[in-house]
Amino acid sequence: MEVTDHATQTSIAEKSGIKQPLLSDWKTGRIKQPDPSSIVTLTTAYGVPYTDGLVAAGHMTEDQAATVIERSPRSLTNSQLLSEIAWRIRSFDDSQVPPLADADRLRKHFGLDTHVQQGDHGGKHVS
Repeated sequence: MEVTDHATQTSIAEKSGIKQPLLSDWKTGRIKQPDPSSIVTLTTAYGVPYTDGLVAAGHMTEDQAATVIERSPRSLTNSQLLSEIAWRIRSFDDSQVPPLADADRLRKHFGLDTHVQQGDHGGKHVS
């Protein structure tokens, strides 16, 4: 897992506050498993869910990470929230999209505009 988008150790140290020699020890393998608090610090600095880092470092399994209670979106930084949105977009499954009739029913339920307009090409667009 690449948390830092291949940044230099110097820039990672500046952004995360983790000392560059420690980053070097991780990179060279002198430290096989970074301590959990350092992983949380690093993933937080880069807006990556800390559970992803803990799984990558071998501190927990994916099953264990799935049971972690997530924080409220309001407690996330903008960077963390954008990372979560990007992750959801990358892992989006079209089969989870409700049929159009369900979407229309939800729009009506929440009082959203549901009128249909004709587009330039004769297609229908729901606004």
